[in-house]
Amino acid sequence: MLPPAVRQALDASGVRPSRVTLLGSGSGSLAYRVASPGGPLVVRVVRPEAAHMTGDLRRDVLLTPILETRGLPVARGMRPLLEERGAIVATVHAFVPGDAAFPLPRGRARDALAVALGRFLAALHRTPRSIARRARVPSLDLWAGRYAAWIAEARELMPPRSRAWLDALSQRFVDAGGTEAAPRVLVHGDLGARHVVVDRAGRLAGILDFGDAMVADAAIDVAALRQSYPRAFVEGVIEAYECAGGTLDRDAWRRATFYLDVEPLWAIRFGAAFDEGRGRTEGLRQIAARAAAATRRTPGGRA
Repeated sequence: MLPPAVRQALDASGVRPSRVTLLGSGSGSLAYRVASPGGPLVVRVVRPEAAHMTGDLRRDVLLTPILETRGLPVARGMRPLLEERGAIVATVHAFVPGDAAFPLPRGRARDALAVALGRFLAALHRTPRSIARRARVPSLDLWAGRYAAWIAEARELMPPRSRAWLDALSQRFVDAGGTEAAPRVLVHGDLGARHVVVDRAGRLAGILDFGDAMVADAAIDVAALRQSYPRAFVEGVIEAYECAGGTLDRDAWRRATFYLDVEPLWAIRFGAAFDEGRGRTEGLRQIAARAAAATRRTPGGRA
């Protein structure tokens, strides 16, 4: 099941897997659970059609061990698996027991999870930039360095109503200040439910996959949480975040809402490489649905 180059790299690292099972799959990678004498491991491999995402593995394998030494709840023992010429072919780390935090636990367990996530985010966002540079984490203005280009590419693929909605949304965002005043901190970059692991009692067990980490607007992590969870829960996370020393500027929710509204742009930008292009098709469908909903809400039928 493991690609031959990955199995060879495991053998070279001293791991002789006795059993390999597919643990999960994402748009750009596959995760395998590997039984080993020292305890279960997770091996993450980039899909062949997503070779451009190998840089995400490098970033993850550089940053995660640093965060581990700083006491953050991340995967333990992260290291690269290298082929004979030294190129990274996969990452491996200790298995984090638990499940993705969806649906949310109930009652006090839900409240405790919000507090744990808030404390994690506060610690992550306070990470010195010198550490981010050491892990080769890029610094990015999310409008100038990402969304402006993604929007320009995506609108050429859209029907008129979708294009008009996206243009109007983007113009309102820029007119309201865009990202000019957004403080930049070390962010996870993809903090959805699938990267939040909880144990059977609903307690935070670990945060996975820092391949999208960057020094950027803290609101992008708020948007990712809001994509997975109800606003009331995310507000609880933010309350705990601020109690733990984190700071969100007054404009953060506006920017988070924009990032959430245009989330399908990722699938439009990269989805052509996956599942015979169905990812891009789904991204375009989601934008069309947002445009249609906005038209229904607006007097006169305009987005």
